[in-house]
Amino acid sequence: GSSLTAEAFRALLTSLLCIGCKRRSNVIIVTSPGAGEGKTTVISNLAVAFAETNRSVLLIDCDTRRPNLHRVFGIPNDSGLLDILAEKEPLDSSDLFRRWRNTVFPGVCLLPSGETTEGAAALLDSRRLHELLQVARMQFDVVLIDTPPMLHLADARIIGSLADGVVMVVRSGQTSRESAVSVNQRLVDDGIPVFGVVLNDWDPKAAGYYGYESYADYYASYYGKKGSGAGS
Repeated sequence: GSSLTAEAFRALLTSLLCIGCKRRSNVIIVTSPGAGEGKTTVISNLAVAFAETNRSVLLIDCDTRRPNLHRVFGIPNDSGLLDILAEKEPLDSSDLFRRWRNTVFPGVCLLPSGETTEGAAALLDSRRLHELLQVARMQFDVVLIDTPPMLHLADARIIGSLADGVVMVVRSGQTSRESAVSVNQRLVDDGIPVFGVVLNDWDPKAAGYYGYESYADYYASYYGKKGSGAGS
């Protein structure tokens, strides 16, 4: 129910805030092993939850192949991240100011992906993205980055190397145990901390089919936390 979902996001937020007290962790990517696991829904709700603690939040849509954050917030995607990365002039804060958009939620701004063009994904593997995130760190309390799924694309790993850590979204009954372990191992190999896992659409009453209870317990033991996020 909605109360369970709200409580799950509060629990995840509390964990992230505690991590933030111990280290500089204001750039966080949200990813998933595969497509359709609900990461865009999770990152949107997480942004609003951070803003409700009086923190300024910038959402960045780095899922340039299938951008969705602009749809969630009802904002045009005519310009954004890709435009900044494609510019040749030295980057400064005005580039970010001109491209981000306020959302209807106070404290939450969005930098859409911008219109995708051929070769757009290559722009993510550039010094300019690092510079952009450095500017964003100075302007916002929290930067949340929506990335493509990790299993088949390298984008999330590239971006993850520039972030402080990762929140991974998995969907009960869809994400295989093997794919989750594979993604986690890639993050470990890259030295990227996993701050938490959101287990989407877990229904404890449905235990038995694919062993949902043991599946949830597996994530709880493997990652040290159990989530129950919103559906996408």
